[in-house]
Amino acid sequence: MCFEAADRETVREFYRLALKLGGTDEGAPGTRPNYDAYYYGAFVRDPDGNKIEAVTFVAK
Repeated sequence: MCFEAADRETVREFYRLALKLGGTDEGAPGTRPNYDAYYYGAFVRDPDGNKIEAVTFVAK
């Protein structure tokens, strides 16, 4: 499941809250230039094992 975030701060907040609420790390917030030059995302697994991503293409 993928959610588009408004900006990079929102991606970081998604990641922080997901881990706090029991999710596990699947990829800390950061750029993924192999996906796209402006791709900034974070990946977590929820307690049920679903992989969830928050992503933005905003440059800052």
